[in-house]
Amino acid sequence: MTPPKVALLLSFVSAGVAGIASGPRIGFYWTQGNSPRGMSLSRDGNLILDGRYSGLTEVRDGQTFAHKFTLVGHTAPIECTCLLPDGLTGVNAGNDQTMRVWDLQTGLLKQVVTGFSGDVWCCAATPDGSKVVTGDATGRIQIWSVPSFAKVFDTGNLGKGSIVSVVAAPDSSAFSVCFGDGTAKEFFIDGSSKCDLTGSPFSLSELAWHPDGSRLLAVGGSGKLQEYDASTGVLLRTFPAPVQGLRACYSSDGALVASSWLFNLYISDAVTGTVLRSVEMLREPDTIIASGPGHRFLVKGGRGMWLMDGDTGAILRSRLASSGASSFGAVSKTGKYFVAGKSVAMDIFDGESGEILGTIPYDSGSAVSAVFEPSGQYFCAGFTDGKTRIYNVSDWSLARTIYLTSSSCLATTARADGQLTCGYADKSLRVYDGSTGALLRTLTGHTGQVNSLAYYPQGNKIASASDDGTVIVWDADTGAGLGTVPLSSAVKVVAVSPDGSKLLTGSADGNVRVFGAESGTLLRTIPASSQVVRAIVFTAGNREVMMGGKDGFLRLWDVNSGALLATPTFVGATNGLALGCNGRMVGLGGDEAVGNMKIARSVTSGP
Repeated sequence: MTPPKVALLLSFVSAGVAGIASGPRIGFYWTQGNSPRGMSLSRDGNLILDGRYSGLTEVRDGQTFAHKFTLVGHTAPIECTCLLPDGLTGVNAGNDQTMRVWDLQTGLLKQVVTGFSGDVWCCAATPDGSKVVTGDATGRIQIWSVPSFAKVFDTGNLGKGSIVSVVAAPDSSAFSVCFGDGTAKEFFIDGSSKCDLTGSPFSLSELAWHPDGSRLLAVGGSGKLQEYDASTGVLLRTFPAPVQGLRACYSSDGALVASSWLFNLYISDAVTGTVLRSVEMLREPDTIIASGPGHRFLVKGGRGMWLMDGDTGAILRSRLASSGASSFGAVSKTGKYFVAGKSVAMDIFDGESGEILGTIPYDSGSAVSAVFEPSGQYFCAGFTDGKTRIYNVSDWSLARTIYLTSSSCLATTARADGQLTCGYADKSLRVYDGSTGALLRTLTGHTGQVNSLAYYPQGNKIASASDDGTVIVWDADTGAGLGTVPLSSAVKVVAVSPDGSKLLTGSADGNVRVFGAESGTLLRTIPASSQVVRAIVFTAGNREVMMGGKDGFLRLWDVNSGALLATPTFVGATNGLALGCNGRMVGLGGDEAVGNMKIARSVTSGP
């Protein structure tokens, strides 16, 4: 069944302040746990359309999984995709109640199709390329002529619940549909009724045609797989245990049946129903299957994508996605790269497309803080084992390791000349030469762990925030303490405005406080969150600040007036924010409840 409709491409909720339209625009998309319903494989197996709940659709090479395009335009989750048989045209549709047609040679949008009365949950192209059939959440089936995409048939609401599955017959003469009430039906391609699928004691949710068009494979209640006569709709058989499926399909020659059930992928003989092999797909309860040339099956789930040989069960190709909540995010100065840290590895993303470029596994400890060195040559990460590891950005190889204490390195920041400062759970700060890793000095004065660090823009001072309820400002060159700002609760994050005039703190009491950066005078207290404030980033010059916390909301504030400018709805705690100097990328930490990491793309309003 189609999952609940949750709009993950989000828009601002105006707070009634003039000028919001010219402010930042934020769009969130999942970069992991992003298991789409909408995945299609071309007939020759050379192209994949991978629709996302984010509203994006990835176009990939079907053999290598290499990224070709990201199709951007939908404003809500993608629910379905299909490829026309020419291999040059792709279709996707979703919860914004539109269908979009794409040129897959250029990645450019060709057409936007409207006229739907609800979210579009499924679509299918006929093998001859003449029609596309869609089904929506209101229980309405529509048939569209290709290439004009003029509507040629409309059932209206059939009163049988939403349309949850639609597949076209191999000879393009008919199509079959599963309804939300658990029934299924065949229609001729002109929209006239052909037959009902009858004789099953189970509700049906997914259908697949046999390549010769004689049979239909259906997924029923409790995961039962059943076959029907495609001419009459009569139930022919139920596959014997242990074969079960949430998704199922025939191989391209009809000899095998692949089905997924929770953590297992079953390959069965299509004639006898005998299980030939079972493959355990770790952490993949939502596996989606499509058949490729020969006995190859494309397997897609929330943690990756695999191309599998159905004859041997061997994984021919894999592309792993991220897993688990992210404890931090870091953005390179130009916004070209984004790094997200989790409990077992750091993932590297392309800053523009969100494409995962690679993963750095941990050999000991977990990364909990990170920063890109301003020159862009190095990336530095602090670990729970007390080590600070410095990586080459060119190939993400480990350049050097700094280790002076077993205490967790909770905060890292770098100055323009490469000087690196780290804050530790043992209440100290240590300053290193970023090029050699040599310890320059150790700063002491906090009585609680150091949670956050921020250099002043001139590089001559550094501010540190601690659980002891203070922010200390230090001389960045000598390590001398220049002043202490006391607060009433643990300080989780500190930030300095780009012009160096303001110092902001986020605390466990849910408040953000604005201080004069030189005087330490409290200028304003902003009730930014109902829970702990964990993240602060200036998004537009010295005025607009995005703040995030444990309550699952982001809030954009004018720090000069204290006015709330906008509140993007956000599900899940924010563990960190980071911004490239081009103002385009803001990285967000993980959703602890769901175990997902999100990236926000931000286009700011200017200086």
